[in-house]
Amino acid sequence: MLENALLISLIGLSIWMLTVKKRFNLILGMSVFSLLVAALYAYYRALDVALAEVAVGSAIVPIIFVIATSHQRKFFVYLDQNVSLVNFDEKCKPLLEDFCEKQGLKLVVCKEGQRVHYKDVWVYSKELEFVFEGQKYNKLVTRLVKYCNNTSFISFERREINEEE
Repeated sequence: MLENALLISLIGLSIWMLTVKKRFNLILGMSVFSLLVAALYAYYRALDVALAEVAVGSAIVPIIFVIATSHQRKFFVYLDQNVSLVNFDEKCKPLLEDFCEKQGLKLVVCKEGQRVHYKDVWVYSKELEFVFEGQKYNKLVTRLVKYCNNTSFISFERREINEEE
């Protein structure tokens, strides 16, 4: 009876995790899944495996995932030296802030000379418009292209990923 309840709970939890949209809820689901698997191991008298599953699967791995995903909540925009800050702040920044708010991200604008580890979008000026350059297969950049589709002062350039940057 207990075995069947655990197996049905695992199946139900697996289906729920496939439909979850928020990362934190998914991490919580993974942790509960590991606890249920550990209970199943304990039911089969594999106490050593159950203990390892509790320690690693429901404690250490979720903590690592929470730390890793907390750093993915920022959208980095790197401004080239020829970009007028006044024009950027007036035209582009409100648009980017609204985009980031809808995506649940924090906008981080980095100016020329600041040390940056990762950039989602590079911005530079070309005649009377701003050019946003982003990675070709980046989902956020694809969403930004769709979001800014009707703006006359922004154009986009997509490029392949360059490992050296």
